[in-house]
Amino acid sequence: LLGRRIGFVPQNPRASLNPVFTIADQLTDAVRRLRGLRGKEAKAAALDLLRQVQIPDPERRMSAYPHELSGGMCQRVCIAIALAGGPDLIIADEPTTGLDVTIQAEILALLQDLIHEGGAGCVLITHDIGVVAEICDRVSVMYAGRIVDSGPTSAVFDEPLHPYAWLLLKIATDLDKGLEPAVIAGNVPTPGEAAVKCVFAPRCPRATTECIEHEPPRVKRESQFAFCHHPLAIGQSTLDARFRSA
Repeated sequence: LLGRRIGFVPQNPRASLNPVFTIADQLTDAVRRLRGLRGKEAKAAALDLLRQVQIPDPERRMSAYPHELSGGMCQRVCIAIALAGGPDLIIADEPTTGLDVTIQAEILALLQDLIHEGGAGCVLITHDIGVVAEICDRVSVMYAGRIVDSGPTSAVFDEPLHPYAWLLLKIATDLDKGLEPAVIAGNVPTPGEAAVKCVFAPRCPRATTECIEHEPPRVKRESQFAFCHHPLAIGQSTLDARFRSA
């Protein structure tokens, strides 16, 4: 499935590209493997992929090594490799980490355009709530490896059901307003650590004995759901208008 049905855009493009092979080597290798092309056809397809991701002077970049390209260009090459097999789904893991704000916006816009043109879906993994508000149709908020709140982005950002989702969004809105955000007390449990039934209970201001002793139920509000014994009611969690209008 990987490559042909699922494309992957990594968090650190420099670490993902092989430093001892040229961009042409790495792109044509993906094209040969995923499309079965050889020789000039493979090279032409690789060059076309570089044009799709809008790398300037793609013919010259083909002979470059990863260290000769900027971080933004390396990420464009990784996107080209992810698109090489014409996947139905692209998984993008923090695709703008380490890039300056202007380049981040360019990469995200490019990724959106290419996904829409190809009719693919995308799962974006990110800590950047602003990016989620801007480009995602749906969002799943995770804590300690578990989904705690999920639904249409506008619904989750406007009226989060889970206390963790609400606290996370409140930190973002406070920062956006220039306020000192309230710290969520405690620490995230480490992998393998013996946990209570609700993993967020030790840090949750709404936690009760029930949360410690029993698995949280799945609660639903229209197309949004969460796993919580004490979900927030409508009106309890209203946030900044910037997120309500996402």
